[in-house]
Amino acid sequence: MVLNESQSLKDTFIIYVILMLEVPTIILFVVLWWTGKFGEDGYIPVLFFIGFLSLTTLFILNMSLNIRIDENGLQYKSFPFVNKWKFLPKEAIDSGNVRKLDGMLEFGGLGTKLSKSTKAYIFSTEHVIELESGGKKYVFSTRKPILAKTVIEQWNIPSIK
Repeated sequence: MVLNESQSLKDTFIIYVILMLEVPTIILFVVLWWTGKFGEDGYIPVLFFIGFLSLTTLFILNMSLNIRIDENGLQYKSFPFVNKWKFLPKEAIDSGNVRKLDGMLEFGGLGTKLSKSTKAYIFSTEHVIELESGGKKYVFSTRKPILAKTVIEQWNIPSIK
């Protein structure tokens, strides 16, 4: 059995948060420019700000997570931080689990979270795949928890308590 999954921040509520923040800010900048509050060269900060917001939005919306779990282990990549497939062989995995959690509170929100002991790739906030390997904890969000649990149970590894 094989689990292939692709997730993106485009599929989350973050797009609405970005729109609710950016649209009023752009309107405010344009109104201030039209009323002359930025001076004669006021179009420069407005264009700079719109360009900066556009690049930031494109960066956030292009973040993605791809995972593949099969009988050999787990492969993952997370654009733009991990562009090549990384492989965790099942022999190197000490324990694993699929569980429901609140990813916003437990891991500090959506996106990629890296620390010395934990690598968390949270792109949805319903279920996560937790794996421990060599003293490090790997956490991947999943929208297919039943299939992920089935594949991980085939590895015959202990469950994370």
